[in-house]
Amino acid sequence: MSSDPKDLPLTPDGLRARTAAYRESLSAPDTNDMFSLAYQWQDKNHRHVTDLCLVIEEVAKTIEALEAEVAAYSKLVEKEAAFGIAQMKRAKAAEARAERLREALATIGEGIRDGQHCALIANTALEDDKQ
Repeated sequence: MSSDPKDLPLTPDGLRARTAAYRESLSAPDTNDMFSLAYQWQDKNHRHVTDLCLVIEEVAKTIEALEAEVAAYSKLVEKEAAFGIAQMKRAKAAEARAERLREALATIGEGIRDGQHCALIANTALEDDKQ
């Protein structure tokens, strides 16, 4: 592979590319020393799982922030609706913002599912390594 897998972004596509690069590098025989190969495999998988954990932590923080913002905008919508027709424009804008945030939250949820899939692949690789 022409670029270092560590330089790939911590996105679902980047993590998939890292997984493919790691598997490709592990299938290439660099040495006949089995202990060295086993150590390389373990080290690469450890780094891969660590990267996945960092991504999942960042996504979780983002979700918490978005949930708080959605709750705040939802409360704002409730308050603004009580002020009557003159205030409805602001309430509609707040509701539109809350809807955009809900969509962003759904997109992040898809990213988490992709991350969980990558973590499952990494875990399977680690289990295969143990056997």
